[in-house]
Amino acid sequence: MKPLKQQKEIWVLGSTGYVGAQLTKLLIQKHRDGGFLGRISTLGHRTILPWIMQNTNFFMSSLGKIQVQKFVDYPPDTVFHCARLAGRTDRSRRAAAKQGYLANVRLRSVFENLPKAPTVVYCSGTLMYGNTVAIANEEQPLSPIAYARAYEYAERPFTRKEEAEAILDVRTA
Repeated sequence: MKPLKQQKEIWVLGSTGYVGAQLTKLLIQKHRDGGFLGRISTLGHRTILPWIMQNTNFFMSSLGKIQVQKFVDYPPDTVFHCARLAGRTDRSRRAAAKQGYLANVRLRSVFENLPKAPTVVYCSGTLMYGNTVAIANEEQPLSPIAYARAYEYAERPFTRKEEAEAILDVRTA
């Protein structure tokens, strides 16, 4: 992965979520301070944060429905993937995991077929929220040694070595 100053385009998927908003805030600050001279493109769904919309190349779409052409028009050097579909019940979390899996399979294919495949930094929900005996959400304490079962299935296209290593440089955070 190139140093931040040498990157022309960074994408943050899930930029309006708990982790993505913090990362976007940091990138905007680096941009203002001159530590990053490129463009920040962001993808958000449902939540609207005006400061992200004003300071980035913002797109409002679900993860599974973002137009492929956006990645062609704004080709990423690095993609920070902080997006995940959520659910409030076990059943809705399983349905969200299936949707997330399909969206991630599609995204992986899009990235692999770009003229220059980006580095993908996958911010894993399974490594953050711990074991899902209780509901895994932003209010739950972070627990990086455990995992949230509901997120694992959706993450497979980026976290399983046999699927992700072929073309993409995927790093989990």
